[in-house]
Amino acid sequence: MLGTYKKGHAISFLNHNGQAVSEVRDIANILGAKFSKISSNESYPPVFAAYKQKEERKALNFKTSTCKEYNAPFTVQELTAALNKTRPTSSGPDRIHCNMLKNLSEKSLNVILFLFNRIWTEQCFPALWCKAVVVPIPKPGKDPHNPSHYRPIALTSCLCKLMERIVNTRLVYFLEETGHLSKFQSGFRCTRGTVDNALMLETAVRDAFVTKKHLVSIFFDMDKAYDRAWRYGISRDLYKMGLRGNLPLFMKEFLGRRTFNVRVGDVLSDDFPQYEGVPQGSVLSVILFVIKVNEIVQQLPQYVHGSLYVDDFQIHCAGVNMSFIERQLQTAITAITNWCDKNGFVLSAQKTNCVHFCKLRGMHPHPEIFLNGTSISMVSEAKFLGIILDEKLSFPPHILNLKHYGCTIYGSARKSLLQTLDTIHHQGLRLSSGAFRTSPVQSLYIINKEPALELRRHKIALKYYFKIKSNSEHPMHNKILQPAFGTFYASKKSYIPSFGHRMRSVIQTLNTQNVEIEPKEDGLPPWRGFNIRTIDGFYKLPKSLTSDNVYRQLFYYHRQRHKDFNSAFTDGSKTANHVGSAVVFNNFTVTEKLHEYCTVFTAEVYAILLALNVIGTSQDKKWII
Repeated sequence: MLGTYKKGHAISFLNHNGQAVSEVRDIANILGAKFSKISSNESYPPVFAAYKQKEERKALNFKTSTCKEYNAPFTVQELTAALNKTRPTSSGPDRIHCNMLKNLSEKSLNVILFLFNRIWTEQCFPALWCKAVVVPIPKPGKDPHNPSHYRPIALTSCLCKLMERIVNTRLVYFLEETGHLSKFQSGFRCTRGTVDNALMLETAVRDAFVTKKHLVSIFFDMDKAYDRAWRYGISRDLYKMGLRGNLPLFMKEFLGRRTFNVRVGDVLSDDFPQYEGVPQGSVLSVILFVIKVNEIVQQLPQYVHGSLYVDDFQIHCAGVNMSFIERQLQTAITAITNWCDKNGFVLSAQKTNCVHFCKLRGMHPHPEIFLNGTSISMVSEAKFLGIILDEKLSFPPHILNLKHYGCTIYGSARKSLLQTLDTIHHQGLRLSSGAFRTSPVQSLYIINKEPALELRRHKIALKYYFKIKSNSEHPMHNKILQPAFGTFYASKKSYIPSFGHRMRSVIQTLNTQNVEIEPKEDGLPPWRGFNIRTIDGFYKLPKSLTSDNVYRQLFYYHRQRHKDFNSAFTDGSKTANHVGSAVVFNNFTVTEKLHEYCTVFTAEVYAILLALNVIGTSQDKKWII
């Protein structure tokens, strides 16, 4: 009922210091000591350990007499929004489950809100919230008797995670609004995702191909990055960003005094400290890690570009001369390692890979690049954020694995390769519909109400294209349609265009090149407590099962109940070639024609906007739409 993990993974014994340990509590303590050591000062390089000791002598004063909006008490709207986003995860040491919180009464939620605000304003963090129960999970394909081959899964307080979610929303809003996050960081950000970084790299590679250049990309691996994130460094970064008061003080308390127990079966280990790192299983861990790693992209020299997805770090450099590329990338690695030496991160030379993207004929050497004195492995393909990129960017390894993910990027592959997906897609449609093997493909699409894969890829790519164009802060916004490369692609038909130029031809085919794209609107601050309340007595009555008389009676009842309000009736409609919105008031009507590619939903919402624009200029204050 509590969602706790009772049985656990059966660990028969562990090999420790040359001996087999089978006692369950001893196994739990061995794993606890192993997990704790990863976050200790012993795991840091000597250079950083000395720097860390020196820097931590400098006190950070987060107290302020200035009233900051992000330090305001939490509102019931913020609590409700956080509760709605909460998933039914396992309970932590306090044994309070998320489902318990979701079923609380309004009065009980007000008590929790009062508790959260006391913690927020008095900076008194509950001791139980600093504890975690860790369940060891064996790494797949590894020896289960080696203590180093287990991954810790932490269970923390659901009540704490609920408060974290509120704080996280405020912190993310502050970071986005003030522009502190690097535009090349796509991890866990609104309207951003893994495809952003993969698309940036694909565009750079396509542009290098058409201009007859080499492009070398390095895919880094950060060793135990979350467990080694420097806590004082995170607080220092928050201080540099100008955060003062309740929010950074909460972060400081949240990161301090962390302990955990390892659970094997029903047995708990002794208490072990987590010296450094962000707490696993916590809502705030990701954004705090993002803050700590945020400046790594700024270390790159002029001709080297890179991207981040939380800790997935990639850099690349293009050029005609391989010696030039080698020098630039080696300079970049030197700058990155110097930054890591001052921030506690360690780049694994064994797990870091390098791909030389090139379509030039003839003999040309691969670059030789070193990381911490070790030569980086040169591979013919690399898996980057779930997409397998080969050195010719033809995508056979990815497509032959039947991946639908990343079609925005691999949609540029040759048609004969993409048709292998079509064959499997058609077979699935025949099985689901019971159609004959001889049934025409077009009839399969109609029967199953499924579009062709090519159309689906175009739809996904167009949505992504418009999303980029609507966001001026997106790193691809100004690069997506560079005229210089458009000339190259037009004159060299044998080269596959980059994403933006591929989409331009699709847009011209659909005759949508003159569509104006609305810029992305910034959201309202979460602490303002803005909440839209709606009155809808019809949503529980399906149209197919409800007679017109029932709707009419409910409407009359609704009008009588709100007879003191002025009325505004809105509607949106769409036909084959026309889309329009309208709002009807007592003595006049407002109509507007929309672009023919707008959806019915857009028309309906735009009609409400028309009504609100009129109501905003009216002297009357009581309106119902």
